[in-house]
Order: sequence, then structure tokens, then C-alpha cells
Amino acid sequence: MTAESVIDYLVDRGVIDEAGGTVKVLSGGVSADAFAVHAPNGSWVVKQALARLKVAAEWHADPSRILNEAAALQVVGERVPDSVPSVASVDQDRLILVMQHAPPDLHDWKSELMAGGIEGSADTAARLGEILAALHAGTFGDPILASRFGDTESFVDLRIDPFHRAVARRLPDLAGPLGALAAELTEHPKCLVHGDYSPKNVLASGPTAWVIDWEVAHFGNPVFDLAFMLAHLMCKTAHAPRHRAVYRECAQNFLTAYNRDVPGALKPDPFGLVRHTAAVVLARTDGKSPAAYLEPPQREAAQRAAIELLNARSIDSDVVQQLWSVLT
Repeated sequence: MTAESVIDYLVDRGVIDEAGGTVKVLSGGVSADAFAVHAPNGSWVVKQALARLKVAAEWHADPSRILNEAAALQVVGERVPDSVPSVASVDQDRLILVMQHAPPDLHDWKSELMAGGIEGSADTAARLGEILAALHAGTFGDPILASRFGDTESFVDLRIDPFHRAVARRLPDLAGPLGALAAELTEHPKCLVHGDYSPKNVLASGPTAWVIDWEVAHFGNPVFDLAFMLAHLMCKTAHAPRHRAVYRECAQNFLTAYNRDVPGALKPDPFGLVRHTAAVVLARTDGKSPAAYLEPPQREAAQRAAIELLNARSIDSDVVQQLWSVLT
């Protein structure tokens, strides 16, 4: 798929009526080519997964994960309405997904946070906690979804290998705890897990939010989604400590909303959540795809904080307090 061919493709698929409209190449992701198309009958995002990801390190994954993303979007659209784009077309032969484009009032939450946040940023964080709680609780123990999303190959290829295992190779003293945490993520699956629940995959305006990029969705351990979001907020704090209060408030609102809305069986163990968060922070400092916005001193600060958390024998019951207390 190219910017030049996408309009004709959508006509052939019956998504748009005639060869007209504008095309914009979307950037920011490493795992797919994506295009925004604005046509007379609507606006769409066309996405084709890549077999080799766009990072410096050699990193391959099965592009058929796009079909997994389409299936996840359809499930989440039914169970957590108004939280994801609707699916317009799924091409199983060319592995192309066409979905609804976000309304113009929704914008990239990562960019908002990188600029220091706005008045509604903490409201977005709370909404993301509500969406995640509804996703986890609404799919908890579902045997049909456990069968449909039980294959964790893409999760291992895109998360465990480039995160936990890559960090363990670089920091062998941490191989033991990282290996144990990785095992926890694939053992005893409980519910549908997004697998990439971070600010870059959120389009938002205050308390209204969409969650996108579901290609790593699987039936697994819900702690990963929580840890993923908290780790990204920690990394942003390391990058811009002057905005520390904003990022911490977002973390608190996110976790409070989640814990308020999930059943007891899904409430995270504080000690485990802190350790999983630390592992994801290390993935962003020492994994295959380090956070590009972290300068060397910032990366070192985030790494030190994560190692301290990972080696802690006990923690405060206040997860956010514990996480932010080590970011100096």
C-alpha cells in the first residue's frame, strides 16, 4: 500500500464511492504503514502491518497481527462503546485494515503531554482508567475470547522479546527478575489486554478518548496495560521534571479510576504492579526500541529509578507515591 494507491484501493473495497479525496501519510508508529484518507463520504485510516519494524535493531513480527487488531476493535467497540474507531473493511489477503478516522476535536494525547499537558489532561487519564477497567472487567474469564485471543505469539514478538529479554541481555544482573515478570505475563490469562496502552495510542479531548493500535491485543495478564501506561508517564517525568506534577496527577487519576471500577479479582497487587512498571521503564531505556525523547542523562535517571524499584524488597501501598519517589 502506498499513498498513491490507497484511494483506488478504497474504491475497490467499496469504502468510498469514487476516486476523490486527500491522502496523508501518518507517522509515529514503527510497526505499520498508515494513511489518513478524507473523502466526500467520510474519513478513514488505512493501516497495513509491517513484517520488519521501523527501528534500528533487527525486529520482525508476523504482519497477520492486523487481523487480530481488527477482531479486537470489533470486540471492544461492542463492549466499551465510544472508546475505539469502528471497522470499515478487513482485507485478509493483503492484511489491510480500514477504520473510522477520529473526529477533528480529538488529538494526540502524547503530544499534549510532551508539551506539559493542559487543563483536561488529568480528565483524559481518568477516562483511560475507566475504559481499561471496562475492557478488563467486561472480558474477564470469557472462554470464547480466551480461545479467540489466546495466541500470544505477537505479544512475545513485540513485547516480551524486545522488552524483557532484550533488557536482560543488556543488563544480565536483572535477568532473573525480568524473566520471572515476563513469565507472569503469559501465565494464568484473565482477560483481553491491549498490550500497548500508552499515550501515543490515545486520541483525546478532556474526558473523551479513543484508544487505537490494538495489534498486540491478547488474552493475558491485565497488569501489563496498567504498567505500560504508568511507565510511559514515568519516562515523561524523567524527560521533563518541570511537568512532574502533571504526569503524577495523570498517573493517580488513571489508577484510581481503574481500581474503582474493576472487581476485586482484577485489582492489581501493588508490589507486582510496581515491578512490572519498572520492567517497562527499562524497556524504554535499554530495550530494542528506547524512547527517542529521552536524552542520555534522562535515560540514566529513568534507568536508575527502575532498577531501584525492581530490586526493592517491599513497597509502599501507594503505587504512584512509590513510583514517583524514586524519580529524582
